[in-house]
Amino acid sequence: MAALVDVGTFHIKRYAVSTGVPPLTDDEDDHDALDLDGCPTFTVTVTTSHLARTFEIPYGFWRRPIPMGALQAPVDFLTMENTWMLTLLHSNSKIWVRKGWKRFRRGNGLSVGDRLHFTLVNPMEVTFYVVIEKA
Repeated sequence: MAALVDVGTFHIKRYAVSTGVPPLTDDEDDHDALDLDGCPTFTVTVTTSHLARTFEIPYGFWRRPIPMGALQAPVDFLTMENTWMLTLLHSNSKIWVRKGWKRFRRGNGLSVGDRLHFTLVNPMEVTFYVVIEKA
């Protein structure tokens, strides 16, 4: 079966299969989300905590498509203008950027309310394509 779709903006709502209830926030439970090309994605809205401290990658997202051994290697964030190499730290329940977040944040002029859309383009070398949507 094929469908012809015209040009335009489409708004898609996700609902929990078991409850039929939509997520409370845009970011809730994005670890299962797939982009149109089948690559895993997640979205984060920049908060004051992101600007003052570091950036945390959703743990549920990481566990599915990325081998845990990849935590030891640098991670690449690709934007339209640059490639940013970052290093990570982790605990049993968190994965956060250890080095490189401040450089990425300043280099892209991030501010509260900006949205970062991450697409995992290479799970073995841990490369994310990042689209920045300014507030």
